[in-house]
Amino acid sequence: MEQVNTSRAMVSMAPVFTPEPTAVHREAGRYDASIHGRNRKDDPTRRNADCRDCHGTHYVYPPNDSRSMSHRLNAPAVCGRCHEKQLALYQMSVHGAALKMPWKGESATCNDCHSSHDITLSQTMTTRRLITENCGTCHSQALHSYLDTYHGQLAWLGGKNVARCHDCHQPHDTPKVDAPSSKVNAANRLATCRTCHKQADAGFAAFALHANTHDFTRYPVMWLVSKGMVALVW
Repeated sequence: MEQVNTSRAMVSMAPVFTPEPTAVHREAGRYDASIHGRNRKDDPTRRNADCRDCHGTHYVYPPNDSRSMSHRLNAPAVCGRCHEKQLALYQMSVHGAALKMPWKGESATCNDCHSSHDITLSQTMTTRRLITENCGTCHSQALHSYLDTYHGQLAWLGGKNVARCHDCHQPHDTPKVDAPSSKVNAANRLATCRTCHKQADAGFAAFALHANTHDFTRYPVMWLVSKGMVALVW
């Protein structure tokens, strides 16, 4: 819908109609501000990635069409043409493995975590927040419990040196929590905590970061204690 600048009409000037940006203009603006929209260091005449690199040239299908290069299930192969190392790690992850077993349900692909057109440097606070929020799209309960912790609150206030999802669960080669290679596996948890907390001991590493009073299956003691406290003040 067009926006009208009525201030000009009030002084007997012809009003100016400002067209509202179309979806294409909005997405193009987001792309221009992204890391892909910047010029390459080795060739300043080219962008890091342009539209055709992700969408194709002549056979451009809607993103929800399985034939589309930008379809979420095709994203790993398309992104992996430039990000080969990340693709190799992703294919070994619990997310990548699930793509080969669609009967288990949907799994996260590149644009689920990194978005499509807003991709910026991973070190920026905006990106760190975005990726953390995107993890919560599938892991909503884990995100809520994380945001209740010191780590989550400090991260949301802009703290740089604080653990986020990918610090403990590994960014691209994310394994199952109980996998031998998992950083949060009981055998590896102390070493993971000591990445930041140099003096951490076994008791420190035993802390359940995502424990909450709403999940009886995983945290029955906390659930029972919370119900008991409610009963005491009822």
